[in-house]
Amino acid sequence: ALDHYDRAIQLAGENQYIQEEALANELAGRFWLGRHKDDFARLYLQRAREGYAQWQAFAKVKALESEYPQWFAPGVTPPPPSALGALDLDSVMKAAQAISSEMELDRLLGAMTRILTENAGAQAGFLLLERAGEWVVEARSEVGKAQVEARQPVGTGQRELVSPNTVRFVSRTRELVVLDDAASQGRFVDDPHVQRQRTRSLLCAPLLSLGRLVGVLYLENNLVTGAFTRGRVELLEMLLAQAAISLENARSYHALRESEANYRRIVSTATEGIWVLDACSRTTFVNAHLSELLGYSAEEMINRPFSDFMLPEELADHRRRMKARRRGVSESYERKFRRKDGQVVWALVSGTPIFDGEQRFAGSFSMLADITERKRAEQERERLLIAERTARQGAELAMRRLAALQRVTEAAVGGLELDKLLGEMLDGIVEGMQMDTAAVLLVSDDGAWLEARAARGLEEDAEQELRLPLRSGFAARLAAEARPIRWDDVQHAEVLNPLLREKGVCSLLGAPLLASGRVIGVVYVGTLRPHHFDDDEERLLQAVAERVATAIERVRLQEAAEHARAEAKVARRFAKVSEDFARMISHDLRAPLQMITVQAQALERDLAREGVARLGGRARAIVSSGERMNSMLGDLAESARLESGQVRLARRRVALKPFLVDLIERLGAIFDCRRVVLEIPEGLPPADADPDRLERIFTNLISNAFKYGGEDGLVKIASSDHGRWIEVSVADCGPGIPEDLLPRLFGRFTRGAAPRVEGLGLGLYITRLLVEAHGGRIWVRNLPEGGCRFTFILEKARMPSPDQGAEAASESGT
Repeated sequence: ALDHYDRAIQLAGENQYIQEEALANELAGRFWLGRHKDDFARLYLQRAREGYAQWQAFAKVKALESEYPQWFAPGVTPPPPSALGALDLDSVMKAAQAISSEMELDRLLGAMTRILTENAGAQAGFLLLERAGEWVVEARSEVGKAQVEARQPVGTGQRELVSPNTVRFVSRTRELVVLDDAASQGRFVDDPHVQRQRTRSLLCAPLLSLGRLVGVLYLENNLVTGAFTRGRVELLEMLLAQAAISLENARSYHALRESEANYRRIVSTATEGIWVLDACSRTTFVNAHLSELLGYSAEEMINRPFSDFMLPEELADHRRRMKARRRGVSESYERKFRRKDGQVVWALVSGTPIFDGEQRFAGSFSMLADITERKRAEQERERLLIAERTARQGAELAMRRLAALQRVTEAAVGGLELDKLLGEMLDGIVEGMQMDTAAVLLVSDDGAWLEARAARGLEEDAEQELRLPLRSGFAARLAAEARPIRWDDVQHAEVLNPLLREKGVCSLLGAPLLASGRVIGVVYVGTLRPHHFDDDEERLLQAVAERVATAIERVRLQEAAEHARAEAKVARRFAKVSEDFARMISHDLRAPLQMITVQAQALERDLAREGVARLGGRARAIVSSGERMNSMLGDLAESARLESGQVRLARRRVALKPFLVDLIERLGAIFDCRRVVLEIPEGLPPADADPDRLERIFTNLISNAFKYGGEDGLVKIASSDHGRWIEVSVADCGPGIPEDLLPRLFGRFTRGAAPRVEGLGLGLYITRLLVEAHGGRIWVRNLPEGGCRFTFILEKARMPSPDQGAEAASESGT
């Protein structure tokens, strides 16, 4: 390491790098101190102190004296001399002359940066100029390296060349900034560039010319602190003044050269052509620009008449102007010429007469400027003006239509009554689309007519409650085809509405009113003048139709909701009545009936003991009638409970086959169950049902089949798997059900027409209520071969969880 220090000291001294020589001596002295060789250390540090003093780094000299007072006697540090006294004036003059002698801007920037960097004792120097509001590094100089041009805006990346905060501060305040140790003290200690580079000595100075900021000089020395001494700063200030002047001169020279170049460029690229004619309008001279304009060479144009290059329609005007030229008239006008390639060009002609010494007309001198592009631009401008006017009108129309759609939308959600709502919507349509007539027709309840509900321009339609058949005509086509239709030219023979014919409506546009894919009416507009409806108008009317249909459905749903609430209120009242009725049946009627039945049974037993057979038969008739009466009262009570919602189902997993086998065995005491045929497939999933209620459903249907199925007919019970449902049917071989009875078969008190059928007609009604309580439905169909089939569906039971397996297995045989 010591060899390297000595080599660095030697090379720095040979090349007169005072600061590097002093620094190498200081580092070598500290090296010997670390090895406790104080004599060697003192020798190197004394040389370092002398070098710093020669470099005028007096702050560094004082630092060494303070750190090693045992080796440096106090007070021997020479005071900082006057800057001008310490300067090498010859060097200053040479530097200033070198700066002022350069006029080429780019070379000046490089030379200036290098000279200022060297004379300030900096490691690196940067010259910054302002471009488009940003400070840009224009030139860069580093000791021992060739100069390079940076052209990097300040503060634009992670590797800035300079401290952006320092540059902005100097450009704003125009103050000189000198920092002896920028990384550890001063206002820019937190600057990212300073922290990253660990900058020591920093100098940033403004370049001012007549008080105006023309640039910023930025210098750094990262080898030592306090590199920029007062003397060097004063030297730098002198050079900066000359540098600012030279920079302004170079800029002015650069601008002048650019101006001259621009002028030559303008002259060389001018589009004016020169055309000289003799007294007979023959060409005597043309310049290169005119030749290029018309596509001929000068030789091809000389001695040819002016009219050879004109369009035929321009000749009459040319002769008139040439007569004026003979009278001494100068004028400017526009003229069309035909090029050699056949294209037409426009030119602005400035013509002046030529007279000889005796004031005789000798010809004319004209300058021609190519205005073809301008004429095209004028034509394009006219086209754009027309397009802009059309676009503005279109925008106004779109705004008007948008406002109409907004008005229709607000009416649709405004909660108005239907007639007021439709009227408000039609007002918006007529105003927004600028129509003369508009109407809304709704499909009648029977689906055979279109009835006028609201109209504008056709108010008589609504007032007279116009009805149009849904078989022909414009409105009927709209409803039938369920799509918008345009009639730009109305054929009145096809229009069924007499008012449209009387008013002379010329054009019609209509759209269907669709709700859930169903046509509920139509809306159409019309004009009393021929009008071509465009796609935008069609889309607007479609949007209006959607909102009208939505509004109508909303009003109808509100009316339906109000009706439902009224029905619900009635239903609640009826449920209360049904509940009271069920209670009356269960207690007030059945209690006396049971007493009659019990007494009749006792009477029958007494008469049987006494052997009075004739009276015993009558007693049995009383008991049988009481039991039937009790059964009918039970049906009434059951239907009342179902209607009032009092019945709660106890659902379980029910395997239908074992369930039906068990039920049929128990019904064998009442019916000839040998006639019952079960068609239940193996593996049919269990149903989710209340076993007691399910037994009532099957009992009613089987009983019904035996009642109406004939004496010897079979009763067939079948079941099948249908996704989430299990379908069950009970069929008989009877005469079937009259067609007029089918729609009301599951209603209250409906009885078949078979003889000797007893009961109130509540069996199938109760069956339907029980099926619906299970979430299913029931229906009936007559069979082609005779008899009828009752079918109902039940939900499948859910798959049991593992811990419910045993329970499910036990229930499967229910």
